[in-house]
Amino acid sequence: MKKLLLLFVLAVLVSCSKSDEPEPDQEYTSFTFVHHSDVIFPGCVVGYYRNGLCHKLAELGDLQKDRESEEVIIEDGSIVDVYLFTDYGKFDEIINGEMVWHVIKADTIYTLKRNILNRFVITEDTKGVYVVKDDPVQYPH
Repeated sequence: MKKLLLLFVLAVLVSCSKSDEPEPDQEYTSFTFVHHSDVIFPGCVVGYYRNGLCHKLAELGDLQKDRESEEVIIEDGSIVDVYLFTDYGKFDEIINGEMVWHVIKADTIYTLKRNILNRFVITEDTKGVYVVKDDPVQYPH
């Protein structure tokens, strides 16, 4: 009988506990970035895509190891995914007689959860692709 009562109490406790979903803890959506690599990611910019163009959300500056970026507040509720760009590995080349700057876009899509501070971690597994910095389709403007 005691075991049955214990099982009932445990079932009630589990059913009343919080869900795995984080509760909204603020009235706005925001994000930060951090990484734990032994490098500095210079000139970091965060953007999003809309109508075929890449739009700038924020300039984060240089991201240093274990230092969280400044919090960026998202005022446009329709933005769901954000992308990180860095001048790390930047190079230039001449194409059709013009200088073209290439920077790295992280291959990770960072999806925003609403009404919380999203803390995005750039992991060791994150790769990058080169994009043309002057192209508004590829880089935030």
